[in-house]
Amino acid sequence: MAEQYQLPKPYLPPMPIPPGQTIKEVIEARGMSQLELSRSMVKPEQAIIEIINARKVITKETANQLERVLGLPSYFWLNLERNYHAVLASDRG
Repeated sequence: MAEQYQLPKPYLPPMPIPPGQTIKEVIEARGMSQLELSRSMVKPEQAIIEIINARKVITKETANQLERVLGLPSYFWLNLERNYHAVLASDRG
């Protein structure tokens, strides 16, 4: 009889890391301010502040704008958002 293969569980970090933290680190590394990011994305600065402070989620549209401005693919940003909420929903969050 063939063994049943079980898919590995997806990796979830030990603590929830908001995607905005990554945005903050990327723009700081590039010497870019939140205001400059918001202007480049044609998005209100308040929206960027709320994303960075985990009060607003990264939508598909926002992920596409981040890809255009920061060069990291939209799926990267969407995965960060999804994983963040998965950890919050788990017993680790």
